[in-house]
Amino acid sequence: MFRHKFKNKITEYKGVKYRSKLEADYAKHLFKLKDEGTLLWFKRQVIFDFPDGNSYRVDFLAFYANGDMDVVDTKGVETPDFKRNIKSMEYYYPYFNVKVVKRGDF
Repeated sequence: MFRHKFKNKITEYKGVKYRSKLEADYAKHLFKLKDEGTLLWFKRQVIFDFPDGNSYRVDFLAFYANGDMDVVDTKGVETPDFKRNIKSMEYYYPYFNVKVVKRGDF
């Protein structure tokens, strides 16, 4: 069986496999907000391409009824690659703020 170096456990929710339990739990949270009418819709695994040839995949892009939008990445461990990607997002996409969600944040 494949084990991720950070011990993430692939978790299924509503027939979709998520890369970690935290990501699946956040999807559950988003579905709850959608059912309540607070959230209009969301997309998973959205890729942002950078002009330098690199890219960054965030876990969720969420659009709210009040017009707000969240770029969300669920993280248990903030690696050097993650920190580099956040800096690239700030540089290339300054109008997007990546919301880093950890266990207990929602």
